[in-house]
Amino acid sequence: AKQAEQLTGGLSEGLRRLRKQLANEDMLPAAFETARTIVPELNRITPDLVPRLGSVMYWSIISDGQPDDVGRLLRLFGQPPDDPSFHRLQAMVMQSMRRLDMAHGFWGKYEDWIAKSPNRWPPVQAARARALILERMGQLAHDWMEDEGEDDDLDDFFSMFSRNRRRAPVKRKPLKPSAEECFRQASELAPDRVGPALSLLKEFADHPEKAATALQEVLQRFPNDLTVLQQAASFYEKIDDAEKARECIRKAFAANPLDRELTAKVAAFAFDDARRFAAAKDYDAALAAMKQAGALGSE
Repeated sequence: AKQAEQLTGGLSEGLRRLRKQLANEDMLPAAFETARTIVPELNRITPDLVPRLGSVMYWSIISDGQPDDVGRLLRLFGQPPDDPSFHRLQAMVMQSMRRLDMAHGFWGKYEDWIAKSPNRWPPVQAARARALILERMGQLAHDWMEDEGEDDDLDDFFSMFSRNRRRAPVKRKPLKPSAEECFRQASELAPDRVGPALSLLKEFADHPEKAATALQEVLQRFPNDLTVLQQAASFYEKIDDAEKARECIRKAFAANPLDRELTAKVAAFAFDDARRFAAAKDYDAALAAMKQAGALGSE
C-alpha cells in the first residue's frame, strides 16, 4: 500500500483527505485546496475521473459554498458542460437562500441557454428540461407575490432607525415572466405533464372566466386524472354548478372506484336522487337509487 501510494504521488491519501473535508460544511475552502493538489496527478493517471470530481465539487458549492468558490471551481475544472455560465448553480443557491427574485432570474437565463444549445440539448430533451425549469420559475413567481409585504431582515434592522420604528411594506411587482406565463409555457412544452396545468388553474383562482376556459382545456387533455377531476368539481361547486360538479365526481369515481372518499360522495348523490324521486312520487326510481347507494356501502 505504501509503494502504491508513492507510485500515485500521494493521490490516495489526498482523496481520503478530500472526502473528510467534504463531509464538513465548514471545510469547503480546504477541500478546494486539496483538490488543487490532486487534480494534476488524477488527470495524469485517470483523466476520466476529473469531471466526476468536478461534479462533486459543483454540488458541494450548492449546499455549502460561497460566491468565491465558483471561481475556484472554474480554475480547477473549467466550465461544466451542462452549466457553462453557472446559471443553474446560482439559481439553486439563491433559491436555498429564499432570494426568490434572483433565483427566478438565474433559472430564466438557464432556460434560455438550453433553448439556444441544440448541440448539447436535443429537441425532445430540451423541451422537457425547459418545461421543468419554467414550472419551477412559475412557482417562484407565485411564492414571490404570496410573500408580499413581509419584511426581510434588513428591513427589520433599518426600521429601528425610523421615527415610528416601522417601515411601510414595499408592494412587490410581479416577476417577469409571471407565474401565469411560466406555467402556460411549461404546459405547452410538456403537454403530457399535468403539474403545470394544475398550477395554472390555481393562478386563476380569482378569475372565474379564465379558470372556466382553462379548466375545459385541462379536462380534455386529462379526462381521467383524479386530481384534475377533483379540482374541477371544487370549481363547479364554487360557482354553484352542481350538475357539472357531480359529473366530475362520477368520472373520478369511475376512474378510481377504490377511493373511499369518492365512493361516499357518489353514494350521497344516489341518496339525494332517491329523495328527489320520492318527492316526485316516482317510487320505483327512488328505490333503484336507494339500492345504488346501498351497493356503494352507504348506511
